[in-house]
Amino acid sequence: MTFKISSTATIDTKEMTKFLNRLRDLNTHEVQYGYFEGDIHQDSGLDIAWLAATLNYGNKNIPARPFMDLAGDMVDRHFQISKKHGVEIWQYLCGVGTIKTLLKQFGRVGETYVQASIDTGEWVDNVEWWKQIKFEKYQQSAPLVASQELYESVKSKVVKSNVILL
Repeated sequence: MTFKISSTATIDTKEMTKFLNRLRDLNTHEVQYGYFEGDIHQDSGLDIAWLAATLNYGNKNIPARPFMDLAGDMVDRHFQISKKHGVEIWQYLCGVGTIKTLLKQFGRVGETYVQASIDTGEWVDNVEWWKQIKFEKYQQSAPLVASQELYESVKSKVVKSNVILL
């Protein structure tokens, strides 16, 4: 009795190259969320990135209201707990969507948590004279939300990363 066994292996180098390029793009792009230099807070005329940092960390005249730190913690927890982003990354690697589309989705998660931290944080009240001014102008004086501008101005952007992982 004789058995003849044979096998053939083929590889689609085009598809493999596409997969590797997508994998490389995960290492050469990143999403940033929050407030960006050059954007102006219309109510105050200040650079909104500077204003957000000042409000987050405080200074000698302004108590710290660490809403960006809280949002960062919330984003970290989200990605530790949620498994959805792993599926989305795998789908991207398999050819669904672009790197910008994928990372923009992740940026929207960050935007949402910045807004949530503004809404839910237990922030130090405004001083009395500032409360009065804010109330007269906006009919409310809650810290960080009087004009709604910080809430509405948070955004994200996809950029080329300076760090390349090997």
